[in-house]
Amino acid sequence: GIHIRPAISIYLVAIEYPETKLYFSLRNRIASGSNINELLALKASYQDEVKINIDGPQAKKIRRKLKRIFADFDRYRVGDYEYIKKRPKNSNPSLCLVKP
Repeated sequence: GIHIRPAISIYLVAIEYPETKLYFSLRNRIASGSNINELLALKASYQDEVKINIDGPQAKKIRRKLKRIFADFDRYRVGDYEYIKKRPKNSNPSLCLVKP
């Protein structure tokens, strides 16, 4: 899920490119990437599908940075040693831009 550590990472990416808007949505809630409290208030947890909307001139750069942030999320599932052991180290999540 999105807890404080990834929320801070997302925030730092969002404020690096203020001309590009970054939003996350889950269960009729919307959070700005530049607002840590909103990101935490999404209450995203394991296996939730969070939609990411990136709109602006630096969308591709932000997408690449977010992919790096989210790449290791599944490796740290608490109490699921077998899943972590079997998961390929080079596996990456896929991020798709959502058109507004």
